[in-house]
Amino acid sequence: MSISPARSAASYGSGSPVHGAAQDHLLLALGRRLPPGRLRGEPSHRFTATA
Repeated sequence: MSISPARSAASYGSGSPVHGAAQDHLLLALGRRLPPGRLRGEPSHRFTATA
C-alpha cells in the first residue's frame, strides 16, 4: 500500500498559482522556506531557500 501526499495549488489575489503538496503550502503559510524542487509554478523561486 502506498500513500501519496495531497497536491494543491495556491493562489491569493492575481498572479500565477504555485503547485505542490498541501503540507508544503502549510509551511509557506507559516513563513517557512522550502528546499528547491518542492514547488512548481512560475513564482515558486520566491519560496525556496538557497544554499
